[in-house]
Amino acid sequence: MAPNVRVAAWCAEPIAWCVGQTFAPIVVGPAEVPEITDLQHAESNLELATISALAHPRAEVLGAVFAALERAADRPLAALYTDIIVASAEDAREYWETIMHPDHKYEFRGFMFEGLAQRFKDLGREEGREDALRRSLLELAVDKFGPLDDASRRAIESARAPVLARWMRRSLRADRLADVLRDD
Repeated sequence: MAPNVRVAAWCAEPIAWCVGQTFAPIVVGPAEVPEITDLQHAESNLELATISALAHPRAEVLGAVFAALERAADRPLAALYTDIIVASAEDAREYWETIMHPDHKYEFRGFMFEGLAQRFKDLGREEGREDALRRSLLELAVDKFGPLDDASRRAIESARAPVLARWMRRSLRADRLADVLRDD
């Protein structure tokens, strides 16, 4: 599905393929998708309503489609359809957050996004721990061994958490920085 008429026209151009062969892609753009602004129409075909919201992310369409999806919240794919619309168009997210639910931000709920937020939180925490470990090792190394040469600083700055943890433990017993940063 193309996001606008210009892109749809470009995507629909025949593609030369092999000698004397062409491939004509089937492209769906906003012109081929009906604008569903009626709540009952949206409720009767949530899939088409979702495509309509993607092709025409304007208030009239979004209002009907989001209302239909909320009424169908017990249907298995309703949350996914809402997620797809919100993820695909900034206007849709703004509409959902300001018109439909001004009291809170949108949180993805469909199976496609299940656990995604938690994975990003965990990744952020892990990166934060690694960064803290790196800063601590740099400070400890400077305090214990004096100013670091460029190679040692680069080694610490590019190391991952498991290596940094091993080096941190070694730094407590080592007399020389070279003993801390040695390869195993």
